[in-house]
Amino acid sequence: MDILLIRHARPHRITDPAGADPGLTPEGEDQARRLAKALSNGRYGRVARLVVSPMRRARETTEFVQAAEDLDAHVEDRLAELDRGWTTYGV
Repeated sequence: MDILLIRHARPHRITDPAGADPGLTPEGEDQARRLAKALSNGRYGRVARLVVSPMRRARETTEFVQAAEDLDAHVEDRLAELDRGWTTYGV
């Protein structure tokens, strides 16, 4: 079994007192589309399972792969990034 560890695509920079969990920028969406295309073309072998962080940027990146591979993603809370709950991201 091979495991691909893929970092999320480019998210927005954000400051929000309620907590920063940004979604993808248009550039990030393009990156996620290219990732999905590379994976669906078999560049890295067959994708059998998707496991994703609960962070919005990671889930949005995975949505493109889910659509290309017709797979559901398992959200794994233990994969949350260190900045979970912070009020800024990328600032």
